[in-house]
Amino acid sequence: MAKNDKGSKRANTDAKKTDKIDEHVGKRVRQRRLLLNVSQEELAGLLGLTFQQIQKYERGVNRIGAGRLYRIARHLGVPVEYFYEGLESTGSSAKVADLAHPDVVKFAQMREELAPDEVACIFQIGASLLKVKNKKKEKA
Repeated sequence: MAKNDKGSKRANTDAKKTDKIDEHVGKRVRQRRLLLNVSQEELAGLLGLTFQQIQKYERGVNRIGAGRLYRIARHLGVPVEYFYEGLESTGSSAKVADLAHPDVVKFAQMREELAPDEVACIFQIGASLLKVKNKKKEKA
């Protein structure tokens, strides 16, 4: 701890600032929570927090401590490493935001009710659409 002008100890405020890693982890918490259809209120209740605190974590406004991140991971059924996946790659925050898009969340929830061959069919349709789109780009 550093000393202020009056000689009393105070915490280093730089250590409390959040950064891109905190934002990434928060987005991954939100992504997983939405995929499981868990509300902020429900997750907050499991952790003994307010939903506002969960909001701050998910936006990267507040840093999630190691112990709390461990408990969040357990409640959301993933290893702690899950929240750091994709961190090294360029533009990972944008990709994580895309995964939290309402359409992606809806598909993930619907997927649970579909047979594996039905899911494969949907992916084949998506792949075909991308091929057509790419061919149009090449011609333009």
